Amino acid sequence: MFFSNLFKPQGIGIDIGTDKIVVYLDKKGVVLNEPTVISINTKNNQVIAIGQKAKEMIGRVPSYIDIIKPIENGVISNFEATEKMIDYFMKKIRRDYGNFLNSQALISIPLDITEVERKAVNDVILATGIKNIYTIDKCIATAIGNRLKILDSIGNFVVEFGAGRTEIITISTGGIMAYKSIPFGSKSMDQNIISYIRDKFSILIGETTAENIKKNIGTALENKEKKIKVKGRDLATGMPKEVIVTNIDISNAIDKNIETIVANIEFVLEATPPEILNDIYEKGIILSGGGSLIDGLKERISKQTKITTYTADDPSMSVIRGIGMILADMTKYKDIYTKMN
Repeated sequence: MFFSNLFKPQGIGIDIGTDKIVVYLDKKGVVLNEPTVISINTKNNQVIAIGQKAKEMIGRVPSYIDIIKPIENGVISNFEATEKMIDYFMKKIRRDYGNFLNSQALISIPLDITEVERKAVNDVILATGIKNIYTIDKCIATAIGNRLKILDSIGNFVVEFGAGRTEIITISTGGIMAYKSIPFGSKSMDQNIISYIRDKFSILIGETTAENIKKNIGTALENKEKKIKVKGRDLATGMPKEVIVTNIDISNAIDKNIETIVANIEFVLEATPPEILNDIYEKGIILSGGGSLIDGLKERISKQTKITTYTADDPSMSVIRGIGMILADMTKYKDIYTKMN
């Protein structure tokens, strides 16, 4: 039960994703936005770096240093590494913004999360000293963050295209009417780009290079040609080699990812009640998450579904923006979040 506004504990919002963790504090806004990466020296089990510094070490360290990404497909895959990472970030925030032990934390979680996975989230937050923990479906937070009136009896359609998971939902009257949760996101595109360039050009590139290629010339449509120089290791000689890669190459590399997402959008539309579907045809589809920034994605979805499709403003921050809005009025949204302990 929540205190009155006079004694209201401080709210802290946490969005833990495959690619990054974002933390929000009441009256402060976003206070942390860091990659979910940790590097550990396997010789002595000591943490070397966490967050951005650890990410910068990818592909640049000796074999005895492990670069760990403890969140996979939006859920915790390495509990010990996640606990160390979250503890480090929470201590950093306390140093910068003061203690928040007497607080209530609202954590975003994916749809279809198991009880074991949910408990893992609860345990890593409990370990930081926060006792009042609540969870909210990531896609619901996304909808609120995009200022959709989800509590009204009006249909809304949202696609949260994250790094490790894509969630597609129809929402009305505060509840999910139809949905599909796909256990891959924009990071799987990076892997497909690596594979495509290896097969076509016989060079090996790393994850960071693949991500940069995707951001620069990634496209869901074969439109006007763009080119980029890509450096990698020649598979035949082992020596450095430079090739020219076009946006058409990248369109081919990620086409199966895009087609899977579009097919699942159509699946959710087909599962949506007719009355709500009429609302969606009028209001359109909202794309959110970092993956929604792929060039041509909204046009391709709109073309195949015959529904106008929009990309959210600052889509990578939709979830944490929604969490902040919920924290500002927990009573209003009391039926859409869950107490953990």
